[in-house]
Amino acid sequence: MMRLQTAGRAGLQAVALALLLVSLHATDTVAAQAQTNPSLVLSTHPTDADGLAKLILRPNVEQPLFVFVKNPGEESRKLTVVVQTGDKAELTRASVTAAPGKTQRVTFAPPAPPADKKPAPPAPPIDPKAPPAEAKKPDWPALQGPPFALTFLLFDDKNKLIETRAEPVLVLTPSQYLEASASYGAGKLTVTVTPLPTFSGPPCPVDLVVRPDGPRPPSAKEPGKDGNLHEVILRPGQSKKLVALLGEADLGRTGTVYLTADGMQRSFIFPAEFHRRATATAFDLSKEPALRVVQNVPAPKGGFRLVTVPVPRYPLRLETDNLPLDARVEIGVDRDLDGNFDESETVVLPGSRQRKVFYSPEMPEGGFLFRTEVSDWTYELDTAGLVGEHALRVRLGGGASPDLAQEGVVVFDTTPPEQLDFLAFPAKAIKGKPFPVQATAADPQSGIVKAEFFLIAPKDGKLPPDATPLPAVLAPGGTAWAAALPLPADKKAVDITVRFTNGAGTSEIKTAQVILVDPPPPAGTIKGKVLEGPRPQPGLNVTLADEKGTTAVDAKKTNDKGEFVFENVKPGTYKVISAKPESKTEGAETVGVEADKTSTVTIELTRKASPKK
Repeated sequence: MMRLQTAGRAGLQAVALALLLVSLHATDTVAAQAQTNPSLVLSTHPTDADGLAKLILRPNVEQPLFVFVKNPGEESRKLTVVVQTGDKAELTRASVTAAPGKTQRVTFAPPAPPADKKPAPPAPPIDPKAPPAEAKKPDWPALQGPPFALTFLLFDDKNKLIETRAEPVLVLTPSQYLEASASYGAGKLTVTVTPLPTFSGPPCPVDLVVRPDGPRPPSAKEPGKDGNLHEVILRPGQSKKLVALLGEADLGRTGTVYLTADGMQRSFIFPAEFHRRATATAFDLSKEPALRVVQNVPAPKGGFRLVTVPVPRYPLRLETDNLPLDARVEIGVDRDLDGNFDESETVVLPGSRQRKVFYSPEMPEGGFLFRTEVSDWTYELDTAGLVGEHALRVRLGGGASPDLAQEGVVVFDTTPPEQLDFLAFPAKAIKGKPFPVQATAADPQSGIVKAEFFLIAPKDGKLPPDATPLPAVLAPGGTAWAAALPLPADKKAVDITVRFTNGAGTSEIKTAQVILVDPPPPAGTIKGKVLEGPRPQPGLNVTLADEKGTTAVDAKKTNDKGEFVFENVKPGTYKVISAKPESKTEGAETVGVEADKTSTVTIELTRKASPKK
């Protein structure tokens, strides 16, 4: 019995040893196959398989991608490469015969158009005299996302999967491949931009923008009009300097300096103080995260106010700074006016800025060409059926950062401006002369944002589409809008129409008519004073007579200071006469009058000598 058990154990050991040897042989076979199996290599160069570790793209540029197959084996291999989008939909495929010991590029054909796409209509006949028409480029399809991803699959000739390579498509921010510094002194702002070692791809345009805070004098030129405000970065290590020269009107102000890189606004932000010192001072780069709603009407400090007519979708504009591109922004609209933002009233945006990735449908050089678009959000917010005022909240997703939350209102205004009226509107005006006019209106919901005058009457309650507006400005006091209208010289009357527009973009008009009269004949003015000795004489009659003093033209009385004025006097020579019966004194002076000028005269009263008997 013992011998049988011993023999059984020996047999089991032999079987185990045999299985181990088979396993080791299989492992060696798999390892050997792995060493000889083809593999995928990604590159940005059509002839150099440099082996990309990640699919990394810059914003608002075009960048290529090429796929290579490396065959380390000793035999040619027939292979198929399939490219899928993030939702596993097939983008394209290509077959290649990989030579032994070689790495060669895979050439992809343009993808077939969708089956439901209608064929293009026949082209019209070509006019031999017409200039050649510019070839229309096909629309670029968009990748699904964000997040964006591509999957590359490698199959052998028996449709056996050899390799799967899932690659996220990453879009960088300029601060990940550029660095910037800024300094200011003696009216000169200098910003230095240096690409980091991570910089690659096509040239990078950079633009300098300067915004001094506060109103500027109308005569002052815009800051930065002089200097070097645009540069192009070509390669890593190549620093560029951008320079803006600020005028006297900007000195002593604070403001903001920011850099646009690769078309991405506010890529770098520098809070600035434009001091008067000659020595240059470096500005600190702002790393403060910010989230703003771009409002279209003034709002109380600390909030925002948006105004629109009722629309099914409202284009909400957002600005974000120093946030990761994949940070999520949450928007809530209190649709039911219950003071809460329910889940059904909230939407989460897939990123702090709007991102899109497109690929060329033409597969240039057999590879992929990607185009990215990164911009501030303009999100089409669902506002169907909303009227009146609704609370609106914008914050980072989840509300984890209360400092990055803004609350305000969006007003859906259904009414036009009201209470339109002209102020102190005269019945007559002089032909060809500027006509000062003022008008008022009210809009309690969205406010008046613009007023315009027109020298034309509406037809069927509407102004002609080609009517020329004459802009008005808000008069001192902030209630009336004023303008000086150029009246025609060849008409007997003219219609004046004012159009008020509220914050929602709705307008209302009102029209009045003014009779035009010929300008008065040329005339001048006579100003004077009557004195008796050094004393002004109030309450005396003053007569304006012809040159001989025989025919009276006009008469006035002196005021408390002994002064008098004759207006609209035809040019010529006149005699000004006054007398004081109480003291038996009188006086007269001859004065010449010129058009549009004022003549001054002083009448001194004296006793008239008695005639000798």
